[in-house]
Amino acid sequence: MSHWEGNIDWNAVKGSGISAAYAKATEGVNNLDPTLVQNVQAARNASVLIGAYHFAHPELNDAISEAKHFVNILQSNQTDLMPVLDLESPIDPSNSNLTGTAISNWARSFINYVKQATGKDVMLYTGVWYINEFGINGLSDIPLWISKYSSTPPADAGGWTEWTAWQYTDSGKISGVVGNCDVSAAVSLEALQGNGTNGGGNVSPPSTATAVYGVAVIKGDNVNLRSGPSLQSSVIRQLNRGESYEILSEQDGWLALGGNEWIYYDPSYIQYKHYVATITGDNVNLRDAPSLNGNVIRQLHRGEAYRVWCKQDGSGLV
Repeated sequence: MSHWEGNIDWNAVKGSGISAAYAKATEGVNNLDPTLVQNVQAARNASVLIGAYHFAHPELNDAISEAKHFVNILQSNQTDLMPVLDLESPIDPSNSNLTGTAISNWARSFINYVKQATGKDVMLYTGVWYINEFGINGLSDIPLWISKYSSTPPADAGGWTEWTAWQYTDSGKISGVVGNCDVSAAVSLEALQGNGTNGGGNVSPPSTATAVYGVAVIKGDNVNLRSGPSLQSSVIRQLNRGESYEILSEQDGWLALGGNEWIYYDPSYIQYKHYVATITGDNVNLRDAPSLNGNVIRQLHRGEAYRVWCKQDGSGLV
């Protein structure tokens, strides 16, 4: 999270099932994200574990100068997760003589300084494209937060065979955040805190689940199903009174049925309700994964109701 996301409702973020997040702290040698203090305090007040990251510019500055700037800000903001070095700044080969080895050495110097100054392990965030483009190597002992937008885990790269976190989309929808945002899956909260194993790489992202916003029941005749969320989009076919459809996302008053199929939400001819699960039994286990092997977080009780956000293999994620 950064100033680009604007004002974040962290209580809503927590309510959507998010347990941990990272806020941008610094960039270069003098930039401070103006929302850092607000995001850190609000996230912790909402019981969301929060960490801070530094956006690096190895093409512009030396590693120690940037590391000192980051550490200075970290010391005045209490966080819960490992500090992160964000290594993704585009480097124009025509304006820089940085090699993959030089960039890797820069990252190592930065991480060593921050680790010594804070007493915490430091995680490296970067993309598969960046590793391959610049030939990043020699850093595989450092916890990795890898970026690859896909529903399948990233392949090994740069000597890493495990990752601690995987950013799998930049178009996630999280309650409390306006617009799209980056979403990641982590091996565990303990790993993000630097208390667990440094890597995993065998965690399936929530993106393999199907997001479900609700059900739309057609109450009118000849309702147009369009190829996009716009009146200018072509009509695929017409829906009939009494039919019902699962809604997978919402955008500007439009409801997505999946596969580039959209209907406009007008209450005069569409009845739309969010999915709500009402507990009808006693001591229903709430787990931290869509599996009977998931850890039991707590038990839900008869009569309680919960908004359902997605489903996977018959399991609802609230």
